[in-house]
Amino acid sequence: MKLKPTIDMSKRRKPAGPAVGEPWALFLDDERSPRDNDPRWVIARSVEAAVAEVEARGMPELASLDFDLGYGRKSGLDFAQWHVA
Repeated sequence: MKLKPTIDMSKRRKPAGPAVGEPWALFLDDERSPRDNDPRWVIARSVEAAVAEVEARGMPELASLDFDLGYGRKSGLDFAQWHVA
């Protein structure tokens, strides 16, 4: 049995942070948020979300990567390895 997606893409929220094509910064952390209120920060709570942001927006000017993203989950190191591959 194949499941169909239940997400209505027409009601999807707009991405946080600057518009695609504008300078931006990536903050990869499963719990914390950036200390400053710089609007360039785009927060990703998982490696998969960080990869999706980079694929959509291009390379960030700055990246803050948390190593420990939870037991059994990919880490900031996994993202860095993907990024340089």
